[in-house]
Formats: sequence, structure tokens, C-alpha cells
Amino acid sequence: MKQVVFITGNLNQPRVIKRIESFYDRGYQIKVYGFDRGTFQNVNVLNESIEVVKWGDIENGKNYLSSFKFNKEKILPVIKEYKENSGVVFYVFGFIPALIFYLYSNSKYIYEISDLIYGYFKSSFVRKIFKIIDKRIINKSELTVLTSQGFYQYFYNSNIKENVLVQPNKVSESLRNIDSNDDLIKNDSIRFSFIGFLRYPKTVFGFAEIIGEMYQNYSFHFYGDSEYREQAAELSEKYKNVFFHGKFKNPDDLQIIYNNVDVIVACYDTSTFNERVAEPNKLYESIFFNKPIIVSDDTFLAQKVEGLGCGYCIDASTKENILKFINSIDIENINMKKTIIKQIPKESVIDRPEDIIDFLENGTWV
Repeated sequence: MKQVVFITGNLNQPRVIKRIESFYDRGYQIKVYGFDRGTFQNVNVLNESIEVVKWGDIENGKNYLSSFKFNKEKILPVIKEYKENSGVVFYVFGFIPALIFYLYSNSKYIYEISDLIYGYFKSSFVRKIFKIIDKRIINKSELTVLTSQGFYQYFYNSNIKENVLVQPNKVSESLRNIDSNDDLIKNDSIRFSFIGFLRYPKTVFGFAEIIGEMYQNYSFHFYGDSEYREQAAELSEKYKNVFFHGKFKNPDDLQIIYNNVDVIVACYDTSTFNERVAEPNKLYESIFFNKPIIVSDDTFLAQKVEGLGCGYCIDASTKENILKFINSIDIENINMKKTIIKQIPKESVIDRPEDIIDFLENGTWV
């Protein structure tokens, strides 16, 4: 049985925890190296039986050269430590750690992509260069796991790539048997909410501000944490109908949270390429808990929402557009969306982390 060594930049990320624990539950020998993200998401922790080497705290940043050097200093000694152990496979989260393995190691690695970090560059030429590099990293991997079908379309269009698996970040299977509360809304006090890592001040926070200023019978709820926590808290202090609830444990707290909101606001800022091709877990959570979702148009996520009929696609780049949208919906319309969502098989939105291991074990991996 192989030993799997995980390398992650975020030990507290629920998706990362889910992935690591799926291998642990399958009986693999596990060791984890990585960074904490300060106070962000630190309520989410790995099974204490799993050996973890913490490299300290690291906050989000855009200085990729410094990040590369910092990661290299931490990762190269780990590569050297396992150099003579042919039974080890590394599981690497993110472009920069994977690039280090590609450049400096002949070790076998699995590469998971949840963000195209170079998608934040404005230059399409620069993105194309990084895309070429990324595809080379993928080609060298034992397996590459993509968390969005939009990523797959970006890399390969409709071509089949044997060592690539699309594994969207769906609802934890631990929630399979809980009450997902599919009751229709019975009053006009619509509760809008953003749930997750707080971001997108131009769109999501603008949505909350409009609710606070102009719709006293509605409310907006922030659940989550990030460097934008102060901005969310300020809005909650300024407006009586805007609430900042802070960090939460995923998936443990999701049932309580979703049972106390009506509509999910996931209007990501589409000025960067990554958001246009991502497939966020909010889509699957909103379907599971029978909540209509609002997303930004002209994105892969919008294509999914339109195809499933589970929400609304809008241009949330201006307050005028947000205001126009809010004026266009009512309880009857939202309940119609809820009725459509109820017809979507719940099994289709529940995660199957074992699919990755099955994919590997059905090949030549073990």
C-alpha cells in the first residue's frame, strides 16, 4: 500500500481536509505538510490521528515570485526526505507547489487545481504562457484533479485526457441523510446570504449595501471570514437588516446556516478570468438545501445555473443592475425556483471523494 504525502497551502480548507481524510479512511498511510491561513477557516481541522507538519501561518497574497521562493524552501527538503522511497506519492494542491515538483523532482505526484492563479493576470498573453506551463505539469502528473468542468474546457476543450479527472467540490457525503428544508417561502421577508470565504467587495458587498439601504423588509447575512471581515462587520453596524455571523465549521454548521436563509448570493467578480471558469461549491450546496442562487452572467457557473434552472444570472458589476434585479423578483418567483430545484436528484450534488482513489486503483497506480 502506497504512502501519500500531501502538500497544501491551506490546512484549514474544507475541500483539502475532505480530500486528505478520504485517503486516510481508505487505509492509506498519510502525512501532511502545509500552512495555516491565520485565523481564516481555522475552525476546520484535520482528523487528529493524521500526522501533520505545520509550516506556520500564511495569508493570501498576489506576490507569486515570493510565494514560489517561500514554498521552494519548504518543499525541497520534503522531496529530499522521500527521495529514496519509491512507495511514496505526493498529493499537491495548487500551481506553485506543483511547479516546484515539476521543476525539481522526479517523484510521482497527484496535482489538484481549484484555482487558476494566473487567471488573475490581466494580460491574455501572460495567461497563455502559464497555461502552457500548467499543461506540462499536468502531463507529468500521475493524475490531475480539476474542481471545475470549466477548467477542463479551458485546457482541453472536448478532447479526452487520460490522466485528468473532474471532481467538483460538491456537498459532503456526511450530510446525505440530513433534512435539507425544502419548504416554500411563506412571507415577504426574503433573507439573502453570502456563505463562505468573504470576498468580492464590488459585487457581493454592493448587494448587501443595497439591501441595507433600500429594502427594510429584506435582510442580508454574511457567513464566513477573510481579510474583508471588518468591511462586513461595518455594514452590519450601519444597517439593521445586514448581519455578520463570522466563521463557521464546514460541513457541520451548513444545515443550520442554510435553514436560516432563502437566497444565496454568489455574484463573483468576473473581471478576472478564474471566476469566469470556476465551479464553486456554493452551486451544489444551494441545490442540496433547496435555495435559489444568484450568480454573475457570462461565466461557466452561469451556464450551469441556466441549464439546471436553479437560480438567476445577472450582471452585478453595478448597483443599478443589482437594484433592477431585486425589483424584478418576488416570493412567487423564488418559490418557483425552489420547486425546480426540488426535482434535481440530491445524489447528483453529493461529493464522492472515493472516485479519485477508485480512478487511481483501477489503473496502474497500485
